[in-house]
Amino acid sequence: MSITGDIELDETGITFENGEQVTFDEQVADRLTVDGQSVEAHVFSLAEARDPVLLNGNRLCGAPVTYAASWETSDGNGTILAVFSTPEPPQSDADMCASYTYE
Repeated sequence: MSITGDIELDETGITFENGEQVTFDEQVADRLTVDGQSVEAHVFSLAEARDPVLLNGNRLCGAPVTYAASWETSDGNGTILAVFSTPEPPQSDADMCASYTYE
């Protein structure tokens, strides 16, 4: 059972399969530490902190999301989306409240 369904991800925000959207404010970083390694990533602050309801009543994070980051999977065949509910820009995947992998 999918939590988010298909998504559309670009530099302005994320649109989820059920039509819910989160809008980005600005890109705050282009690298993130993932599993102890620095990786190229797109790290965005959200224009409005929110935790939208997704497919089957699931929530994106369980708390208002303040930042979102995306990077390629290690095999290069997919994208990982991580969301954060931190007051400061995330430095590491250790701070995420949830992550989702898309192929």
